[in-house]
This record gives sequence, structure tokens and C-alpha cells, in this order.
Amino acid sequence: MMFLVVRPCGSSSARIHHHHPTPPRGSRNVVVRCSVSSSVQEKEEKGTELDCSVSFPPIRAAKRVVLVRHGQSTWNAEGRIQGSSNFSVLTKKGESQAETSRQMLIDDHFDACFASPLARSKRTAEIIWGPHHEPIIPDYDFREIDLYSFQDDGEIEGDVNHRIQAGWMKWRKASGVLCDAKVPIKLKGKFYRTAVRPAILYGTECWAVKSQHETKVGVAEMRMLRWMCGKTRQDKIRNGAIRERVGVAPIVEKMVENRLRWFGHVERRPVDSVVRRVDQMERRQTIRGRGRPKKTIREVIKKDLELNDLDRNMGLLKHEGKERFGSAFRQWQVDAANFNIDGHYPVRELWDRARSCWTKILAHDSRSVLVVAHNAVNQALVATAIGLGPEYFRTLLQSNCGVSVLDFIPRSEGGSPHICLNRLNQTPGSSIAGGKSGGREPSKRIILICNGSTQGNTEDVFPFGGDQPLNMLGVIQSQKSAELLLDLKVNSIISSLNKACIGTATIISQVQEAADCLGADCVPRYVEMKQMGSFDVETIFKQTETASNAISNFPPFQPGWLNRVDDGLRTKLWDQSRKAWQSLLDEISDESNPEVVVAVGHPAIHIALMGHCLNLTKEWLGSFHLDAGSVSLVDFPDGPKGKGVIRCLNYTAHLGRWSIPITRSTEDGEEF
Repeated sequence: MMFLVVRPCGSSSARIHHHHPTPPRGSRNVVVRCSVSSSVQEKEEKGTELDCSVSFPPIRAAKRVVLVRHGQSTWNAEGRIQGSSNFSVLTKKGESQAETSRQMLIDDHFDACFASPLARSKRTAEIIWGPHHEPIIPDYDFREIDLYSFQDDGEIEGDVNHRIQAGWMKWRKASGVLCDAKVPIKLKGKFYRTAVRPAILYGTECWAVKSQHETKVGVAEMRMLRWMCGKTRQDKIRNGAIRERVGVAPIVEKMVENRLRWFGHVERRPVDSVVRRVDQMERRQTIRGRGRPKKTIREVIKKDLELNDLDRNMGLLKHEGKERFGSAFRQWQVDAANFNIDGHYPVRELWDRARSCWTKILAHDSRSVLVVAHNAVNQALVATAIGLGPEYFRTLLQSNCGVSVLDFIPRSEGGSPHICLNRLNQTPGSSIAGGKSGGREPSKRIILICNGSTQGNTEDVFPFGGDQPLNMLGVIQSQKSAELLLDLKVNSIISSLNKACIGTATIISQVQEAADCLGADCVPRYVEMKQMGSFDVETIFKQTETASNAISNFPPFQPGWLNRVDDGLRTKLWDQSRKAWQSLLDEISDESNPEVVVAVGHPAIHIALMGHCLNLTKEWLGSFHLDAGSVSLVDFPDGPKGKGVIRCLNYTAHLGRWSIPITRSTEDGEEF
């Protein structure tokens, strides 16, 4: 069972701070720490913090969940806002991406597949799931983020009664025709549609109708129609039969038509017109009294659009969204966690929905689960799993057909499982290919490359095998990483003093400087190489003789292995990595030029660097996993002083036949 306790606050910072000592990782629930604000109370409670304690249901066996975003859709290609609308379909490129993902996962075993029912995600799931006999499990909770229309206030009870009275007034004036048995019934119906019904419908296009209002208007109309036919309810003739005899459609349907016609008229007006400016005005924020909130015309329009398979922002281009919604669209771009529309916080609601999705996934009797969904919901699934709040929206990137992997490991004492992000956004194409991060072009980039394998980390021993050079596999892994970076101009390479790290950095530097000979550049490149002691973590783990004994029975480089490290050593690793992270930020501090910095080190130091990038604490070290030879990428669309966006984590597809499989065998009870 999961609980969300919300306390509004004013800060929108993504920084994580502990106000109380954190209990040991093995005995604590995941704690989501995020800073959000309330539009009503933000001035009064500015500076407070929201804590969300999330407890996942216990599991009996290890479970791996693989998240895949749908392939490129028609609206992705056109740069249109999609939300949870269902109009776009996969492009040919999207179909190709899905097929590439299917090939990438063809040797992997899945017990079940959950998918969003929206067309673009459903089609991607069908392609990837392919020949599996088990049916895909559609679940509407996996849909994309909901974006709401705007809201108004107002009671309409008096208007409804007034319009019904006006209709009866017109009906009585025409009763000589409508009640004459000699007049053909179809002619009566035409007369009613022309003279009476317009009086009832006048102004209804702006009503925030409730079901009780629709019922009242419908009952009044049926009394008129039965009277015209000379029938009463005692004759027990169905309403549909009466309408068919008269030739009159239900008045409620006409009310919907009028509302949508007026809505379309308003939407087509210029942005600076009075009616559009009024439509976009925010209502005055007040503290709402007790009881259910008043229904608004915007909610009614939203429902009408859904019932007719329409959407307010059908095909709305992003620059049109900026023009239409102004400051609201700006907040959606830069402070999505606090973005409020129609009285809703879409991102926070998405986080709640993601938690309910995890309950369903973990309750399913399976060891390996495939989930095919959308960008925002996949971000929310990843973030809620490892305990990150909604302010991390657009921080954990999800590209078209990108694959993310989460491991759920049961605790021996029971309770919420250990959760580890094993991979993030492994794409069918190159992970370093150009593209936007968080909707913006990155100006700075840090690439974290784990050194290639050595003899020490290929044996079943503690993952620090001493200061050893690369073995043959490590050389191949380093060459593959260098080839991956060939299309990218690297400014500098920083490595630890370890022989394996220096070896990997040297191979990357040599390939970069030979870019002109290899046809990747027209001029020679110069790469600055540096060795920094703050990247050397082996010395930390050699400082105690008990470190290797404490975890000698734990397989190396397995998800969550840092949870088994002594807390004192973990503290030293965290403190030293803070210095290393600051060194990397200093390397990209020149605002005038785009910078690409490559850091080569042990997986442990890179995991800690990721934690500093996300403003976490040392308790999150066990929530990430990196393999030898893997590549992780951090973009800075707002410069080095801005928030880092993780484009990919533990990317190994470039290693070819030596890449780490998405799923692993679970035969004979083998753990992941």
C-alpha cells in the first residue's frame, strides 16, 4: 500500500536536504523529497518542504521491469503537443524504431507486457511483443500526462429554469399548430425544431451544465414532444419511439453541438482578441469553502471533446502553445512540477498515477515485465520507483523507443524491496546523437565512461581488483566507447590515476585526435587529458581490511551492491565524489563555448557523480548501477549553473556482442 502526504511549499528547487538523520538503507522506506508550491498558500508557507514516504508492496522473488517509450509519432515529428490525446500514430521512422527495439530485445525473456491503450504506444507494443502468445495487458493508467483546459466559476440553475420557461412560452404560442391532430406529426417536429427548441438552447453554449441540468431540460422537452403526439407517460411509449415519430434528436446532443461550435469559434479568433483574452484569464485565487468544487464550462468542454474523440489542442504546435497560453506555457516549460491548470497539477497527478501503476506491476505474478508507454509516464515510473519527486520531471530523459530497466530485489526481512535503476534510455540509435534535453538544446555536456574490464573485475570477487591494466576485453570495450564518441568533438578527458582508467582515456584520446584520418572531421582535433586524484576510489576501499570481507559473498557489479558497503566507506566515497563533481563543473564553466568533457573512472565514482548531479544524498548510491565499459551522459541545457539532465545511464549497446543484455536468465531460481 502507498501513501502520499502533501504539504505545499514555495520553493521549486530540486535540491535534496535531510533535516533528520537518515536510517540505514536496509531498514528505510524510499523517501521522495521534492519542493512544490500551492497557488493558494505559497506566500504563507514559502520555504517548507514536501516529503512523500512511498512504500512498495513486498515481493517474494527478484523482478526486473523494462520500460520502453513508443516510437516516433506523427505529432512528435511535427512538434505538436500530444498529452493524452489519441490522434497521432507511428510514423515510418517510429515503426522502424519499434522494429529495432524488437530486435534489441529479441533474445530477452518477458513474462508479461503492459501497455498504454493510446494508438502510438499500442502499436509499438504490438511490434515489440511480436510472436509472444500471452496477450498484451492494456491499462489506461499508463497513458501520457493529462493536460487540462481552463476553468470558470458560476451557478446556472436560474438560467436553466429561465430557458425552460422561455421554451414553454414559445410552445404555448404555437400550441394551435403543435396540438392540432390534423397537422402531420413530421410537420409538428419541424415547427418545434424551428420555433421552440432555439428558445431553450439560447445561451446554453456557455453553460457549465451538470447532469441534473441536462436531465431537467430533457424532461421538459419530452413533455412537449409527448403532448404534440397526444400521448402521456401512462401510454408507456419509450422516449426513443416518440423522438423517432416526431423526428427530433435529443436536446442534450444539440447542447453539446452548440458548445463545441462556440468553442471552435473562440479558438479561431486571434490571440489578442477580447474573447480570447477573457478565455485565457486566470480566475482569482481564493480559499475554497467546504464541499465539492463548482463545475465549470471548461470541464464541460473537456468532457464534450473526449466524448467526441476531440481535443482542445488538436495538433497545437509548441510555438502556438507559447502564444496561446503565455506565462502558463512558460511555467510548463521551466517549472512543470508547479504547473497548475484548471485547478490541477498535471505532473503531480502523473506521479500519483505512476505509483498506482507500480502496485499493479509488482502484484503481477511475473519475474520479467515489459511496459510500453510514453515519455512523461515513463519518467514518472522511473522517478517514483527510486524515490524522486515531481520536480525531477524532464530530468530523466526518455527518447523514442528508449529502454529503461529497473530491478526490484526482495529484502530478507520483508517489506518494501530494494530498487535499483539498472539502465536509463538505451536507445535504438546512438545515445550521444544530437537532440534536445528537457525541450532545450544542451550547451554543455559531461560524458561518464566506466573503465574497461580488468582481470580483477571479471572474476567473482569484490569489484575492486587493485590497480590493474586493461585486459583484452577492456581494450575492446574502450575502443567501442571511443568509436561511439567519434562523431562528437571532445574538449577534455579526465580520468583517475588507476591504470585501467588511464588506458581507457588514452584510447579515446587517440581516436579523437585521429578523427580527420578516420573521416569523422575535416581538421585534426586536440584533446586535453588530465588525471585527478579525486576520481580515484580504489584507495578509499583499501583503507580498511574489513571492506572486502564484509561483502565477499556478494556478486560484483550487481544491482544495489553499494548498499552492502560499510556506511563509513560510503561517506568517504560521497565526500570525495563531491570534489570530483565540482571539478567537472569547473571544466564546463566557460559560458561562451560549447564544452564536451569525458570523465573516465570506476563505476562507484560515476554512481556517486550521478547522485550529486541529481542533488541526492549518499543513501541513494544503491539506487543506480553501472557496468564496465558503460556510457552515461549528462546534458546542461541551462549551462553548468543549471540543472543537469540525464540523457542516458549505463548505456552498453555500443559494445555490440559484449553489451549487457536487457534481461537475464532466471532459470533454476537464479537471481538477476
